[in-house]
Amino acid sequence: MDDSNPTEPAVPVAVGEFGNWFQNARTSAFRLELLEEYSVPEEIDFLARYRKGEKRKPDNFNQDWLELLQEGRNRGVKFTRLRLLKDPHGEYLEFEAAWGYCASRKVGENILILPWRSLTGANKVPVFKDFWLFDDQHCYLMDYDFLGRFLGVAKVAQEYLGAYLELRTLLLSKAMDIMASPLGKYCE
Repeated sequence: MDDSNPTEPAVPVAVGEFGNWFQNARTSAFRLELLEEYSVPEEIDFLARYRKGEKRKPDNFNQDWLELLQEGRNRGVKFTRLRLLKDPHGEYLEFEAAWGYCASRKVGENILILPWRSLTGANKVPVFKDFWLFDDQHCYLMDYDFLGRFLGVAKVAQEYLGAYLELRTLLLSKAMDIMASPLGKYCE
């Protein structure tokens, strides 16, 4: 935290520092996803194929993530992803469910859905963005532009960590398993 601005809720960090937590987490990793669509360079061609009607997930889709999840699971790390869902949802979310979330779920990631209409409690955190929590000790805000392109990551100052932990607890109490949500039908 910058001493000249003690109210700053998060400071930018190198992506590598953030990324190390996927190998260093000991107990848990939690992700909140807010955007309707993300523009991920590694997904562009796969998304185009899905939109053209290819509904069977290619074997090489998201393989690095699935291996990371498996390695974490072997270390005893519980991965949870909470996705906010607008009604109606778009084709991108169907793609994410069919080709991403459902495969992740099979290797142990807990995928939960929360309808936007259920969202409350965001006013308790200083900045409401996508975020990751690792081991309930480290919180990172994800920064995206209006097209869903990743811009960077910032670490939440320790004095604000409790607000993000409380928000996670509140949102999880209202969430449902992906299979009980409208996205469940897109799983293989």
